Amino acid sequence: AIMFEPVSRRIFTMNGGSGDATAIDVATDSVVGTVALFGKPEFAVADGTGHVFVNNEGSSTVNEFDARTLRVLHTWLLRPCEGPSGLGLDVHLRTMNAFASNGDGTITVVHEDAPDRYTVRGTVTTQRGARTLALDERTGKVYTVTAEYGPTPAPTAERPRPRPPMVPESFTLLAVEP
Repeated sequence: AIMFEPVSRRIFTMNGGSGDATAIDVATDSVVGTVALFGKPEFAVADGTGHVFVNNEGSSTVNEFDARTLRVLHTWLLRPCEGPSGLGLDVHLRTMNAFASNGDGTITVVHEDAPDRYTVRGTVTTQRGARTLALDERTGKVYTVTAEYGPTPAPTAERPRPRPPMVPESFTLLAVEP
């Protein structure tokens, strides 16, 4: 993922291969540092106060880091969620909810009870493969996309963990109400 954080005026890239995020200063177009996230960072959102939240697919966690100091502030375990990939954070409607989509066909809803105290509110069933998500900050709806899948091919030496093919013309847009 790549995203802009407005307080630090930096662009951040989530680097799944190296397990970190790179900070790029938009004024100078130069790399100003990295923040180690220890896993496979997948998607990120800014909260508007200088903090970035990243769902970490490799460790099933959400990391919060300071966009200016590049220090990890908190890490939350998302169990029973496995492999979170999409992430949405409601900072405009003030429901204090965050949403993490999981490749197993669920979205985990996490609520901020108080500063530095979060609880999993529940898990919403979507559809297998629905991973990337977007939060409509005006309505609170969460959108995700997927498709139907065919049978998984047999493993080969070149593809020891093959993915099932998408069924043509089965693209689906899902909307989850707040």
